[in-house]
Amino acid sequence: MEITARLAEKGEVKQFESGFITQNFFLDATRFNQQTGEKYSNYLKFQNNNEKIDLSPLELGDLVKVTFSLRGRFFANSEGGQSHIQSLEAYKLEVVKRNADLPPLDYAFNESNN
Repeated sequence: MEITARLAEKGEVKQFESGFITQNFFLDATRFNQQTGEKYSNYLKFQNNNEKIDLSPLELGDLVKVTFSLRGRFFANSEGGQSHIQSLEAYKLEVVKRNADLPPLDYAFNESNN
């Protein structure tokens, strides 16, 4: 699957004792109603596992095309029941347009916004 949207935030790189490395990043996939102009905020959280993508040269606000897989699984939760987790795992990223060539983002992003 693919999506083109603006880079809203890059999380810290986390490395676990097992050697697994992960970094989250968020895309601003906000849409607008074409008839009323009403804004529909939409921020998507992606995982960059084992540094498949180098996010370091990217700037917040860059327009990017991300190719990703949907991942999901069931697991036993702490109450003994069954729960489900899913993620968007990115494996390819292309810069479509740099932030400097785009209008400014109109929000201050933090994880509490989503």
